[in-house]
Amino acid sequence: MRSAAGSLAADHAEVVSADTLLLHFGAAVPADGLLFYGYGHDRIAWFDQPGEGHAIYDDQGLPVWTPASGVATGGGAAPGTPVRITVGSGSDSLMLRISQDAYQGDAHYTVGVDGVRIGGVLSAHAAHGSGAADQVTLRGDWGPGQHQAVVTFLNDAYDGPGADRNLHVEGARYDGAELGGAARELLSSGTAAIGFTDATALPGGAATTVGAGADSLVLRIAQDAYLGDAQYTVAVDGVQLGGTQTARAPHGAGQADAVTLHGDWSPGGHSVAVSFLNDAWDGGGNDRNLYVEGASYDGTPLDGAAQALLSAGTARFGFTDAGPIG
Repeated sequence: MRSAAGSLAADHAEVVSADTLLLHFGAAVPADGLLFYGYGHDRIAWFDQPGEGHAIYDDQGLPVWTPASGVATGGGAAPGTPVRITVGSGSDSLMLRISQDAYQGDAHYTVGVDGVRIGGVLSAHAAHGSGAADQVTLRGDWGPGQHQAVVTFLNDAYDGPGADRNLHVEGARYDGAELGGAARELLSSGTAAIGFTDATALPGGAATTVGAGADSLVLRIAQDAYLGDAQYTVAVDGVQLGGTQTARAPHGAGQADAVTLHGDWSPGGHSVAVSFLNDAWDGGGNDRNLYVEGASYDGTPLDGAAQALLSAGTARFGFTDAGPIG
């Protein structure tokens, strides 16, 4: 980093995704700073491993360069200055308040919901005990029911009292409501789990189309979500159409996903199998289930298609094609 005041070297670099390099500076980044990389001859990092030097190489071993004029940064947060970060997209928001005990660099961590990581590797900034915290907002469309957020602390360091890098979850809010018991201390590398409950319907059912052909089989699918969405496959006459599908619409909310399967099925009877793959139950009132709310074939409703899958298994029903192929 170069500015009118002189130069400032990054003290840590990390490749966090295919197109993102995270640089850490031990002092405030100047407002008139220009960042130069691809300067020199040694690698900062090779794939996801730490390294030394100046130049950055891609995964093909080719150097990555900035323009000769550098990249304007516009300034940045000084060490200990709280930041606000938003990752993901959707109508729901989980806001985590994060702080750290910094030692030889900032605490790094990842976040996820229901086993799915959201965003890349994040760095804590706010100092624990200062009364301030980073605000990290995770956005998504989480269905009604219980869910679990996970914060994973990646880079613990300890050289004795007062020389200790830690991560702190100071609290959390879901869709604007404070979550009781969300505060966690991560004093060594590991994971903190935070539960939350969604009480709002998803913004409409999903629409999916699979296959090609003149005939259409339309399924109406819903779910009880719990620690993630229900997943399933669909087969006609023993042949699976498409890959693993994920239910979105909440059962009992008057909504359903519309899953349209196209094909050229010959005249006569055919069998449909909807297989529920990932049942979950906590032994009490929290349960992941799948529902076939109904089905139609070439516009005609099918009797007997509506079925509830309350455990992993298969719902079976049939349809009859009355016309020639084509």
